Amino acid sequence: DSSEELTDQVSEITYYLCNQAEPLVSQVTEPPALLTKPTALSTAAGTKRPFYSTTLPPTTSITIEKQIIDMVIVIEGSKNVGKDEFEENKKFIEQVVNNLDVGEETVHITILQYSYTVTVEYSFTDTQTKEEIIKAVRQMEFQNGNATNTGKALNYVKETTLNTPESNRELVPNLVFLVASNPATDVITKPPDAINIIPIATTPQVNVKELELIGKPILLNRYNISTTIQNVLKEVQIISKSSTLQPEAPCKKPMDVIFLLDGSSMVSSDDFE
Repeated sequence: DSSEELTDQVSEITYYLCNQAEPLVSQVTEPPALLTKPTALSTAAGTKRPFYSTTLPPTTSITIEKQIIDMVIVIEGSKNVGKDEFEENKKFIEQVVNNLDVGEETVHITILQYSYTVTVEYSFTDTQTKEEIIKAVRQMEFQNGNATNTGKALNYVKETTLNTPESNRELVPNLVFLVASNPATDVITKPPDAINIIPIATTPQVNVKELELIGKPILLNRYNISTTIQNVLKEVQIISKSSTLQPEAPCKKPMDVIFLLDGSSMVSSDDFE
């Protein structure tokens, strides 16, 4: 409302201008389509369906924008998933993490496993490095719980994971990936709009209509894992762009900026200065 306020808004204005420029990019790896021979995957219910091994051939490179986001990965660990399916879902999560710009100043990740209860497998307060998170994913043990309490897991995210100063950076957007394999055995309620949830359906048993209550589901394609990973990374970029975090360093993006300064008689000399 006055020229005096401009000094207080320098960082905000600088960040806005910087965000309009072409983004800085970082190299990530994205696995190509999987062409290995399909095998049979057993579930706890005894059904079998084909899937492709997630042993990856040499990766190719893609570029994505620098990311600043607080991410929660919630993976189902109920007995209906089955250990084989659970291990495949862990490999998928590992590939996603490997393609993120994880770091203390960029992407923060926490991982929860849910069935009857909710277990914190990795926390925002833990060391935020790609290596440590992937190590935690590989060491994660299958709960084999007797319920699929998806609603309970989402309530935990809302009330605990994203509701403490230590785990929720100010002005940084959040994104929750719900890796679900079966219909919920409890009631799912729509989360607040401030929580961005993307369900990832990993099996045909998932109730897609149910997942649509909380977000637009991504269907995991085991015949072409790369497509699913690309869709996940797109969602990360969309949410990351909504960040209002102020930069701690000067903007280094190339751009041409033109300032139009009002020098008319309607502006006092003090305001002009």
